[in-house]
Amino acid sequence: MERCCCCCNLRQGSWASSILTLVIGILSLAWYIYEAVAVSERDRQGAGSYFGVNTGGGWAFYLGIIFAAFIVVASVLLMIGISKNNRVWFWPWFVATLALCVFELIAIIFYIIVAIDAPGYWLSVVIGLLILALFIYALVGVIYFYKQLGNTMRS
Repeated sequence: MERCCCCCNLRQGSWASSILTLVIGILSLAWYIYEAVAVSERDRQGAGSYFGVNTGGGWAFYLGIIFAAFIVVASVLLMIGISKNNRVWFWPWFVATLALCVFELIAIIFYIIVAIDAPGYWLSVVIGLLILALFIYALVGVIYFYKQLGNTMRS
Protein backbone atom coordinates (compact mmCIF):
# COMPACT_ATOMS: atom_id res chain seq x y z
CA MET A 1 0.00 0.00 0.00
CA GLU A 2 1.60 3.24 -1.16
CA ARG A 3 -1.29 5.64 -0.71
CA CYS A 4 -3.67 6.46 2.12
CA CYS A 5 -6.98 8.28 1.65
CA CYS A 6 -6.68 7.71 -2.14
CA CYS A 7 -4.62 10.86 -2.66
CA CYS A 8 -2.11 11.13 0.19
CA ASN A 9 1.07 9.21 0.72
CA LEU A 10 1.27 7.05 3.84
CA ARG A 11 3.12 9.72 5.81
CA GLN A 12 0.42 12.33 5.15
CA GLY A 13 -2.29 9.78 5.87
CA SER A 14 -0.61 8.97 9.19
CA TRP A 15 -0.55 12.68 10.03
CA ALA A 16 -4.25 12.88 9.19
CA SER A 17 -4.94 9.85 11.38
CA SER A 18 -3.04 11.34 14.31
CA ILE A 19 -4.91 14.64 13.95
CA LEU A 20 -8.24 12.81 13.71
CA THR A 21 -7.64 10.84 16.90
CA LEU A 22 -6.26 13.94 18.66
CA VAL A 23 -9.42 15.90 17.88
CA ILE A 24 -11.63 12.98 18.92
CA GLY A 25 -9.60 12.58 22.10
CA ILE A 26 -9.88 16.27 23.00
CA LEU A 27 -13.63 16.33 22.31
CA SER A 28 -14.13 13.12 24.30
CA LEU A 29 -12.06 14.48 27.17
CA ALA A 30 -14.15 17.65 27.29
CA TRP A 31 -17.40 15.67 27.16
CA TYR A 32 -16.36 13.20 29.87
CA ILE A 33 -15.21 16.03 32.16
CA TYR A 34 -18.52 17.82 31.62
CA GLU A 35 -20.50 14.65 32.32
CA ALA A 36 -18.41 13.77 35.40
CA VAL A 37 -19.10 17.23 36.83
CA ALA A 38 -22.80 16.94 35.97
CA VAL A 39 -23.06 13.48 37.58
CA SER A 40 -21.22 14.69 40.67
CA GLU A 41 -23.65 17.60 40.91
CA ARG A 42 -26.66 15.30 40.53
CA ASP A 43 -25.23 12.97 43.17
CA ARG A 44 -24.64 15.92 45.48
CA GLN A 45 -28.25 16.96 45.02
CA GLY A 46 -29.41 13.41 45.70
CA ALA A 47 -30.70 12.67 42.20
CA GLY A 48 -28.11 9.92 41.57
CA SER A 49 -29.40 8.85 38.16
CA TYR A 50 -28.55 9.61 34.58
CA PHE A 51 -31.51 9.22 32.23
CA GLY A 52 -33.06 6.92 34.80
CA VAL A 53 -29.93 4.78 35.20
CA ASN A 54 -28.12 4.75 38.54
CA THR A 55 -24.68 6.26 37.91
CA GLY A 56 -22.93 4.75 40.90
CA GLY A 57 -21.01 7.97 41.42
CA GLY A 58 -20.14 8.40 37.74
CA TRP A 59 -17.14 6.03 37.77
CA ALA A 60 -17.64 5.33 34.05
CA PHE A 61 -17.13 9.01 33.27
CA TYR A 62 -13.90 9.09 35.29
CA LEU A 63 -12.72 6.04 33.37
CA GLY A 64 -13.64 7.89 30.18
CA ILE A 65 -11.51 10.86 31.26
CA ILE A 66 -8.50 8.59 31.74
CA PHE A 67 -9.06 6.84 28.41
CA ALA A 68 -9.59 10.11 26.49
CA ALA A 69 -6.43 11.57 28.03
CA PHE A 70 -4.53 8.44 26.92
CA ILE A 71 -5.83 8.93 23.37
CA VAL A 72 -4.68 12.57 23.36
CA VAL A 73 -1.20 11.63 24.64
CA ALA A 74 -0.93 8.70 22.20
CA SER A 75 -1.90 10.95 19.27
CA VAL A 76 0.77 13.48 20.21
CA LEU A 77 3.33 10.66 20.54
CA LEU A 78 2.36 9.42 17.07
CA MET A 79 2.96 12.92 15.70
CA ILE A 80 6.40 12.93 17.29
CA GLY A 81 7.10 9.48 15.86
CA ILE A 82 6.07 10.55 12.37
CA SER A 83 8.16 13.71 12.47
CA LYS A 84 11.24 11.86 13.80
CA ASN A 85 10.70 8.71 11.71
CA ASN A 86 10.89 6.74 14.94
CA ARG A 87 8.70 3.64 15.01
CA VAL A 88 8.81 3.26 18.82
CA TRP A 89 6.58 6.33 19.24
CA PHE A 90 3.82 4.64 17.19
CA TRP A 91 3.05 1.90 19.74
CA PRO A 92 0.97 3.93 22.24
CA TRP A 93 -1.23 5.06 19.35
CA PHE A 94 -1.67 1.49 18.14
CA VAL A 95 -2.79 0.42 21.63
CA ALA A 96 -5.10 3.43 22.04
CA THR A 97 -6.69 3.01 18.61
CA LEU A 98 -7.22 -0.72 19.08
CA ALA A 99 -8.86 0.00 22.44
CA LEU A 100 -10.96 2.70 20.78
CA CYS A 101 -12.11 0.18 18.15
CA VAL A 102 -13.05 -2.35 20.83
CA PHE A 103 -14.91 0.34 22.78
CA GLU A 104 -16.77 1.43 19.65
CA LEU A 105 -17.71 -2.18 18.87
CA ILE A 106 -19.10 -2.60 22.40
CA ALA A 107 -21.06 0.63 21.99
CA ILE A 108 -22.48 -0.58 18.67
CA ILE A 109 -23.61 -3.85 20.26
CA PHE A 110 -25.22 -1.87 23.09
CA TYR A 111 -27.01 0.40 20.60
CA ILE A 112 -28.26 -2.61 18.62
CA ILE A 113 -29.72 -4.10 21.81
CA VAL A 114 -31.34 -0.78 22.73
CA ALA A 115 -32.51 -0.16 19.14
CA ILE A 116 -34.69 -3.25 19.25
CA ASP A 117 -37.02 -1.40 21.64
CA ALA A 118 -36.21 2.17 20.61
CA PRO A 119 -35.95 2.52 16.82
CA GLY A 120 -34.33 5.97 17.14
CA TYR A 121 -31.09 4.27 18.17
CA TRP A 122 -30.55 2.77 14.71
CA LEU A 123 -28.99 6.10 13.72
CA SER A 124 -26.46 5.58 16.53
CA VAL A 125 -25.70 2.12 15.15
CA VAL A 126 -25.04 3.51 11.67
CA ILE A 127 -22.89 6.38 13.00
CA GLY A 128 -20.99 3.94 15.23
CA LEU A 129 -20.29 1.64 12.27
CA LEU A 130 -19.01 4.57 10.21
CA ILE A 131 -16.74 5.71 13.05
CA LEU A 132 -15.46 2.16 13.54
CA ALA A 133 -14.70 1.86 9.81
CA LEU A 134 -12.84 5.19 9.92
CA PHE A 135 -10.72 4.06 12.90
CA ILE A 136 -9.89 0.74 11.25
CA TYR A 137 -8.91 2.52 8.02
CA ALA A 138 -6.69 4.92 9.98
CA LEU A 139 -5.14 2.02 11.86
CA VAL A 140 -4.36 0.14 8.64
CA GLY A 141 -2.82 3.24 7.04
CA VAL A 142 -0.56 3.92 10.03
CA ILE A 143 0.45 0.24 10.23
CA TYR A 144 1.53 0.34 6.58
CA PHE A 145 3.52 3.53 7.21
CA TYR A 146 5.08 1.84 10.25
CA LYS A 147 6.13 -1.08 8.02
CA GLN A 148 7.39 1.32 5.36
CA LEU A 149 9.59 3.04 7.96
CA GLY A 150 11.00 -0.33 8.96
CA ASN A 151 11.82 -1.18 5.36
CA THR A 152 13.59 2.14 4.74
CA MET A 153 15.59 1.76 7.95
CA ARG A 154 16.86 -1.66 6.81
CA SER A 155 17.76 -0.46 3.30
